[in-house]
Amino acid sequence: MSRMREIIVADIGGTHARFAIAQIEDGKVSGLDNIIKMRASDHASLQIAWEVYGEQLERDMPREASIAVAFFKEHGK
Repeated sequence: MSRMREIIVADIGGTHARFAIAQIEDGKVSGLDNIIKMRASDHASLQIAWEVYGEQLERDMPREASIAVAFFKEHGK
C-alpha cells in the first residue's frame, strides 16, 4: 500500500521565486500542483513571498517543505 503526502517545494533564485505543492508517493514525486512563479524583487523576503504563495493557494498549506536557494558567489571568494 502506497503512502501519499504533500510538501511545498520552492526554488528561490535571484530573479524568480517558484513555489508548488509536490505529491510524494513511496518516496518519489508523483505530481506537482499549484505552481506559481513570481519575481523575487517584488518581495522583500522569503517570508513575504511564502505568505503571498499561501494566500494564492486558497487551501491549507502542507506542513512540510523543501526549499532550494541560489546565491551569488564572487569569483575567488
